[in-house]
Amino acid sequence: MKPTVSFVIVNWNATSFLRQCLNSIYRNVSLPFEVLVIDNASSDTTPEQLEWLINKLPNAKLLVNERNLGYAAANNIGVERSSSQLVMLLNPDVIILRGCVERLVQFLMEHKDVIAVAPRLLYPNGKTQPTCRSFPTPLALLYASLGLDRLMPNSKVFGRYRMTWWRHDDLRQVDQPMASAMLFRRDAFIELGGFDEGFPIFFNDVDFCYRAYSRGFKIYFLPDAVAVHYHGASTRHLGARLIVESHISLLRFYSKHYRAKIGILPYAFTRGIIMIAMPLRYIAAAIRRLISFKTQL
Repeated sequence: MKPTVSFVIVNWNATSFLRQCLNSIYRNVSLPFEVLVIDNASSDTTPEQLEWLINKLPNAKLLVNERNLGYAAANNIGVERSSSQLVMLLNPDVIILRGCVERLVQFLMEHKDVIAVAPRLLYPNGKTQPTCRSFPTPLALLYASLGLDRLMPNSKVFGRYRMTWWRHDDLRQVDQPMASAMLFRRDAFIELGGFDEGFPIFFNDVDFCYRAYSRGFKIYFLPDAVAVHYHGASTRHLGARLIVESHISLLRFYSKHYRAKIGILPYAFTRGIIMIAMPLRYIAAAIRRLISFKTQL
């Protein structure tokens, strides 16, 4: 009997991409599946329009939230309401290519000690997207904040956080792939408590992976399972708030997982790095926007 897959797609103001995402699933997935779309109070469409779209598709369900509950909570709701033992979290701006899901499922079925697998994601221009990172240890963050990973991208020491030394071209166990496209064992996801909803937008996947590894579970990256990711279809609506939210979530991650683990001084030092980096990144983003605006004039 073929395994079944539940696709959980959280949509927030990315409805223009959602249609392509759904089409790619129905065209390119040969396994039995269901689709659950959770709309987080999008303003770019109406519930009636979404309902019309979902009703056209077999084995598809729609849940419309009256307010934006956040990415973590919406995914938890989707997994809870799913009926398959394998659940694939999918962003609405991801296009599934033929054979991608089947390869992920095959790997999970053959490796019982692995709870999640992630495909290789491509930008629309065909370039591989760097989607995996190591956990943000104090040293890893320090090297990245000093720009050493950019100066020496091939160094496994200085490039450890963003894994700049790796081309995402071989199968390997990884710390934390992005949850933009990831296949989970449903029972393991629930056993671990799902996503921590204290991380509404960012670092919920990092936190989940960290808790999974703390329990001895394994997560893998498969380069021969491929999808296209337009990247940021929803988060682009946050604008400069994206940088602030990202750093706030990183601070919460450190408070949750490292505060008692690394000691007071290293913890305070790392928090200082994060706090300093936040306004610097904000200013750099503002400068880039200004340059882009002047270029368009």
